[in-house]
Amino acid sequence: MKRIFVEIDDIDGDEIETWSRLASLIATGKTSDNFFDEIMGDVFSKAEEVWEAVKTADEIYAATALIPHFGGYGGGTVFNNLMWKAMEENTEGKSVYLFRRYNEVRWDELDAKLVDKVFRKNFLYVHDENMDKWEQVDIDKLLKEELC
Repeated sequence: MKRIFVEIDDIDGDEIETWSRLASLIATGKTSDNFFDEIMGDVFSKAEEVWEAVKTADEIYAATALIPHFGGYGGGTVFNNLMWKAMEENTEGKSVYLFRRYNEVRWDELDAKLVDKVFRKNFLYVHDENMDKWEQVDIDKLLKEELC
């Protein structure tokens, strides 16, 4: 099982350690500073490299809430680009984990058609309200209520 962590901005070692501990605690009941097999930061400048990492990963983790940064680019842009590549290459069986609660994510930044195509063959998770477990996003509900 290969796990990667992708970050829109530069990597902060303390943040990665926090995300690694949280993800490992939920997955295994124990904390680990080395839960991720690969960590990629500043993903805007590494689009192809990030896609190659995503293709080989089973689980993709991100702390993004999909909020646009200056100039309109942000997590939503990166997420849409990765979904486009996943659709083009008919990628299946990936699990994507967002370190956010459902209501903390700017779902309107996502392309509904891509979400519909990509997440019928892949899985999307967010934190539950207590942030102590993952819950799978209901894609039909997402499309109906957030991306209509």
